[in-house]
Amino acid sequence: RAAAPLRCGTVAVVVQHRVVAHAANDIFSEDSGSLTLRLSHHETGYWRGPASGRALESRDWQYSQPEKLWLNGNSEIERWPGFPHTPVVVVAAKHAGRADGE
Repeated sequence: RAAAPLRCGTVAVVVQHRVVAHAANDIFSEDSGSLTLRLSHHETGYWRGPASGRALESRDWQYSQPEKLWLNGNSEIERWPGFPHTPVVVVAAKHAGRADGE
């Protein structure tokens, strides 16, 4: 947790999912929780929109810009080799949200 409020537009993290379940999918979020970078689904990975089987929600970090989520440098895949338990580098650019005045 940050010592003081900060604004974050892009997040880069190395993640190794130890538990993959609906109740344990958030990785990073705004303090208010209004925007969240999360593993969208325990079987299908990180959703990118309707082609993933379900549209992104407005609280998703990559909402309306699924191409701005990179998994191991790839902006198209939803899962990576060894999904879900091998480590993955996640880079994501946040869409404008409530904390940004929108």
